[in-house]
Amino acid sequence: MADIESNIHSLFEQVRNIRLPEQNEVVDVSESEKDEKIVALGVNNSLANFGKANKECQDQLKGFNSIFGSVEITLQKELQNEIKSFAEESNIELNYNDFFNIGELSKQKQPFGGGPFGTGSSYSLVGSEDEKEKYRLLDQLYEKISEYRQWKSYFESLDSKFYIDLCLSNFGTSYDEDVDIKLYVKTGQLCIGKQLPLPDNDILETAINFTEPFFKPKKSLSVIEYDDYPEYVSVSPPDIHLYGLTRSYEEKVESYKEEYLESIDDIFCYDYFQEDGFDVICYKQSYIKQNTNIYFPSIIVFQNILSTIHFEISSKYLPEVIKRGIKPYFRKIIYIDSNR
Repeated sequence: MADIESNIHSLFEQVRNIRLPEQNEVVDVSESEKDEKIVALGVNNSLANFGKANKECQDQLKGFNSIFGSVEITLQKELQNEIKSFAEESNIELNYNDFFNIGELSKQKQPFGGGPFGTGSSYSLVGSEDEKEKYRLLDQLYEKISEYRQWKSYFESLDSKFYIDLCLSNFGTSYDEDVDIKLYVKTGQLCIGKQLPLPDNDILETAINFTEPFFKPKKSLSVIEYDDYPEYVSVSPPDIHLYGLTRSYEEKVESYKEEYLESIDDIFCYDYFQEDGFDVICYKQSYIKQNTNIYFPSIIVFQNILSTIHFEISSKYLPEVIKRGIKPYFRKIIYIDSNR
């Protein structure tokens, strides 16, 4: 988040440093200045004629451009409002007329489409290099602010939940196998699988890389990691630029969403049941050595703080089923910077 904020502030400065002349600017000239300008006009008459010819040439060029659909670009209100809102929240002072001034920038339709096979963008920007650069920077700024807000919303949703780390312990003098663990929680209090917050579309791809840091317990000196996870295979096909063809934005979002949810299911690899007013999660530990502690497959996520959680443990070598209750110690999730 800090890196995104820094990037946003840098983009604000880059846009602000590109100063374009105001459109249709009218200048009031005094009588003495008029006399001086008349003299200058006489001296530079040839330059004026050249300027007139150049303007006529530009007008002809505009007429040529109109054949291919040259259209003046207007910044979308949504873009301007989002940037204004962030600037006000962050106490960034702006002259909005100057900041959003992109001169006479326009887009021109390309007669044969974009890219080597005519399948890319069908428009190109027409204007000065400063106008083009300012437009691109404003677009980047809008996208970064949108990304920032999506991460902030996702983290706030995660922060509204409660988390505990649980582990299975073998205090005996011999190993055990086929250990079945059941956790009983009052109905509606568990936050499992697809009930977890889902990142917004523009951060889905990056969020996939953070499911493990967020939801898998980390080994310590006294507790080792669970290692019987199902094998994870990415379901998102790579973009193959075959004759300029790529997946649409909507197709990418659906693919990333599917991959994100698949990653969540692989970490929260429990069986789920409901029984007598309880949500029950079950999993199997295939092997555990004596005097060993092993984390559950995931951090357990709750909607609210509970006073008691009940569990059952049975195994290949246990003579009876262990049934007990524990008083959980809840914590908030510790975030990893999304840009590292």
